[in-house]
Amino acid sequence: MRRRAALLLIIASLCGCRETGAPAEAYQRWQDQMIVRLGLPTIGIWPCPERKEIELGSPVYIGQPTDQCYKMQPQQRWQGLWRNEFEGSRFCPGPARQCQMDTPGDIIWLDTERVTRMEPDGALYAVDLIGRRTAVKAQHGHLGGSDHDLIVDRFISMKRVGRPLSKAETQDILKHCEAGARCSAWQK
Repeated sequence: MRRRAALLLIIASLCGCRETGAPAEAYQRWQDQMIVRLGLPTIGIWPCPERKEIELGSPVYIGQPTDQCYKMQPQQRWQGLWRNEFEGSRFCPGPARQCQMDTPGDIIWLDTERVTRMEPDGALYAVDLIGRRTAVKAQHGHLGGSDHDLIVDRFISMKRVGRPLSKAETQDILKHCEAGARCSAWQK
């Protein structure tokens, strides 16, 4: 009886009972889709395998770039607001009037790494850009807390329109989130 229960547990885990962060259809390569469909992340086999590089004599594992791993929408023009926070980049497409953790709508991580090395300052920016968004809603951005990743290919314009949130304002938003508001992909 114990063997039968153990076998059923193994089969269930291989059938994809564990959330991998993205559905199989989110991935570009059929091999990555199959890894998710077979539930292989439950035994440590992940889609979009990392590559190993040596830096200063130590191994460093680097994940594949988002646009080489996931299906992306075609390049298009995007306008809206961007909150540039440390570990909390958030883009809110126009006609948004605010953009913070508890703003309604999809949570979109704005990936500016290819076009600028701008330090997170917590400020709000009006942005006009050319970019590509992930095609399938999943877990993106810092620790998977965003629904989509939007890769900036080129900024057309960027203007600071709001100051960084104060510590008190940030704490109020966090309390609102903890009280049940959907403020990240983890709270779906």
